[in-house]
Amino acid sequence: MSEPEKIHIEAIYVEYTEVIEKFTEKRIQERYLRLLESAQAFIEKMGYGNYVVCNEAMLMLAVLGYYSDIMRLKDFHNIDRTNDIKILAYESAWLLKRKPLQIKDSNDQKYAFCNEQFVYSQITHWFEKEDGQIGIEALAHEDLNFFSNTLFYHLKYRSYDPQTLELMLGSFIAGRKYQYRISKSK
Repeated sequence: MSEPEKIHIEAIYVEYTEVIEKFTEKRIQERYLRLLESAQAFIEKMGYGNYVVCNEAMLMLAVLGYYSDIMRLKDFHNIDRTNDIKILAYESAWLLKRKPLQIKDSNDQKYAFCNEQFVYSQITHWFEKEDGQIGIEALAHEDLNFFSNTLFYHLKYRSYDPQTLELMLGSFIAGRKYQYRISKSK
């Protein structure tokens, strides 16, 4: 894995000076590196290594766009902390917008939605991390198949602004909690 060069922060992204001051270069680079590692692991796990690469400049643009939106959100609502669903939704939306995973040396259509697949894997990983129950394997279960298919379809073909993603993810979590309460009361 290559380290992000200073040019990512200083030369190319001059308009993000306020974002860098508010969130610090260290924090921005930590998110960037986490996503870079995740992207590279995803590429490897999917067997895409010969045909898909993570464009680091586009990844940094996604990270800076994410922080820019979060800064505006915090300023507008006068809040110090952002909830986890909102963080996931905004990060996902910027990854989908900037499309840091890029196809090289292939016309095979199986790579066409590699960014959407990557974001889908990030979302399912977040669910798994949250409660240890809903990961990519659990989403393949018959009861959750509809949500899983709808989520991936939405990432591929529908609008994916952060607010829509936030509503979808929040609704899924609320539905899970509702189902849990119903099963406990029986």
